Amino acid sequence: MQSQPHNLSKAAMQDELDLFRAIADYAPAILWITNPEGLCTYLNGAWFRFTGQAEENALGHGWLEVTHPDDRDECERIAREGKAEVVAFKLEYRMRTANGGYRWVLDTANPRYGIDGQFLGFVGSVVDIHDLKLAEERHQLLIDELHHRVKNTLATVQALARQSARPGLAPTEAWKAFDARLLSLASAHDLLTSNSWEGAKLPDVVDQALLHLGRQQVDVRGPEVWLTPQQALSLSMALHELTTNAVKYGALSTSAGRVTIQWRRAGAEVHFSWRERGGPRVAEPTQRGFGSRLLEQSLASDLQGEVTLNFAPDGLSCDITFPLDRSGPPLASASSAARPATG
Repeated sequence: MQSQPHNLSKAAMQDELDLFRAIADYAPAILWITNPEGLCTYLNGAWFRFTGQAEENALGHGWLEVTHPDDRDECERIAREGKAEVVAFKLEYRMRTANGGYRWVLDTANPRYGIDGQFLGFVGSVVDIHDLKLAEERHQLLIDELHHRVKNTLATVQALARQSARPGLAPTEAWKAFDARLLSLASAHDLLTSNSWEGAKLPDVVDQALLHLGRQQVDVRGPEVWLTPQQALSLSMALHELTTNAVKYGALSTSAGRVTIQWRRAGAEVHFSWRERGGPRVAEPTQRGFGSRLLEQSLASDLQGEVTLNFAPDGLSCDITFPLDRSGPPLASASSAARPATG
């Protein structure tokens, strides 16, 4: 008779334990319990569904087997310090999933105590924070990119101001040249902004650069090619210099002149050409101006390619070869079919 209350108590405790396990196994988060030595003694069903581990491999220090090797030492250090000081701690690490990939998780541990106040070990939960982590990393990447872009833009504006105000040029002419170059730079920025600064299509860059021209004298032909932001900016500035020179001194300064803009893909490269015909006779300049230097030096450097200017008597030509970017978004219409010529 005296043992019956004890047996009933054990049964009630077992019922409570079974209820806890049933609830815990269907919880969306991973739950775990350790003993005072820090060895895992319980993991709920979410752990096994997430990691694909067998129970015999998961208990004890089995969690380290599914922790990314690069994160393991730091996790062990934090867990060891938390156990030594008997304080709550948090871990962020990449956990191997059942399909073999890794996802970022947040592992939160809290000490647990018995009725008598004795430390019994830790109880904790693991939450998948992979998408949040990637969003944070992308946010930081965008901030870093913005800082870099602002610095580059300011450096470009400084160079435009310095070169536009070259010795011997009247202040009014210098201001006009500077203003026109700033507008070209702003137009390129507008185009990139419309694409969230992921890049731009080469035909769109050409169209943007030719907006202020009458298109009757310009033929444009080439496939769609995706450009990085740097490539789009560099080509925009180069086209501004070429069109400005053509309007002032070249083929577009006369009604009989024509400009042909063509590009094609060749393996991992893009070959871009500018041809002027029917304008005034061309002579090799005695010294290179800002436009020529921008094309032959800055453009080649920015595009990591080659630029050749040819001052043939029947018209200026510019050939640009640069590597094709492979990281841009796929273009459904990026076929090699030529765009129809304008004009």
